[in-house]
Amino acid sequence: MIEASVDADGGPDGRYSLAPLAEGGEGFFDPVPSILIGQLKHKTASEVFTDTVNFVMRPWEQASSNSKSKGSSEDYVLLRVFSISEIGGALFDFGQNFYNIVTLMESLGWEDYQHVDGSCPDRSANTGKGKGKGKGKGKGKGRERERGNLGQ
Repeated sequence: MIEASVDADGGPDGRYSLAPLAEGGEGFFDPVPSILIGQLKHKTASEVFTDTVNFVMRPWEQASSNSKSKGSSEDYVLLRVFSISEIGGALFDFGQNFYNIVTLMESLGWEDYQHVDGSCPDRSANTGKGKGKGKGKGKGKGRERERGNLGQ
């Protein structure tokens, strides 16, 4: 589902691409039954910076014992997603990595998620509700603002 969306048209904003895999091919693969891992690249609005988005998906029963099931394990999967800037020193990315994850997930209709480490802002603090249409304060394009105007 994720791979098809990105491969067909670059994802919701047209700037996602499948990343090469060590095993050959691009995007996603299953190293063992019931586990899916993958990687995407995402270019920022100016196309100056690229970020890496990593995925691990597995059935709910294989999830951490800290997870709380809402229903049958057959009905749910655990998807862990992490986005990281590919340029050193991007300490303040103005929410770009949050945008990379939420925009893709919500474009696929996956809106029931929780932050596991507090690295992203609470959803209520996100004026664009993950769709890249927020109007952040000041100049720029909300969450699509580039990292610190590093002289692109």
